[in-house]
Amino acid sequence: AKELAKKLAFKKGRAYALKNIGLGYYMQGNYLQVLKNWQQSLNIFEELNDHQGVANIVNNLGAIYYNMGEDAKAIEYYQLALDKDQRQAKVWIGMGISQEHTDQLKDALRSYRIAARFGNINARLQDFSDKRISQLVKVIN
Repeated sequence: AKELAKKLAFKKGRAYALKNIGLGYYMQGNYLQVLKNWQQSLNIFEELNDHQGVANIVNNLGAIYYNMGEDAKAIEYYQLALDKDQRQAKVWIGMGISQEHTDQLKDALRSYRIAARFGNINARLQDFSDKRISQLVKVIN
């Protein structure tokens, strides 16, 4: 798909192909290849001014950096995703987790509260967010 999209000069198709190749590497745990492919995908989405594509990729990059234990970098990418669309509850949760890992507890509490307010998440994530809010309120106060 990547080569066909390149041959046809179908940039959006190439961006999605790179995203999917990255997903395959993600399933294998090969995060360096994920980063390589998703960064290329991001560059194309940015070139096309595809805000939805950019938001999706930067959120995914945040998750990869989180999985790699690079929470400060994850926060940067989660913030980029939120700059594109503040209503992404799952991104707020990812942000909260990484903020907790970097001892930004008040910021994490704020992130979980925002995620809970949007409520566009499944029951498991809502329960997780509610529990983190309860725990952080006890720790901070």
